Amino acid sequence: MTTTGQTHTPSNNQNTGLILVVGDVQDWLSNDRELPKVELIEFVKFNEITADLLQRLNPCVVLAPLIARRFDALDLAKVLCEFSFKGKFRVLCPALPTPKMILKEFKTLAPKLDFELLQIDDNPTVKTE
Repeated sequence: MTTTGQTHTPSNNQNTGLILVVGDVQDWLSNDRELPKVELIEFVKFNEITADLLQRLNPCVVLAPLIARRFDALDLAKVLCEFSFKGKFRVLCPALPTPKMILKEFKTLAPKLDFELLQIDDNPTVKTE
């Protein structure tokens, strides 16, 4: 597992406020990028997600891209449901013309999952007022 260097072990299975970031970690590192070293953030590859990992880390949020090289957010939603994940699942994506269509697909696939799209605008504007 690729992490920020600290292993989190929640006591009494209480939520720790940890954010679990799922992505193409190896690709990120191979492009001479470093993973931020931020307390309460863990970085893992999609294939590292297991019931044991989710139970041990007990993240309050799982954060992932809508589409990655080796998985997509629907794949991850299925895994999170399979392992009875109870936290929030947040998916980063560019601004979409029809986000309701994607939201509907997630609600159909994983109705009990607390899911939201976080759309990132490629051309943010700064408001001064």
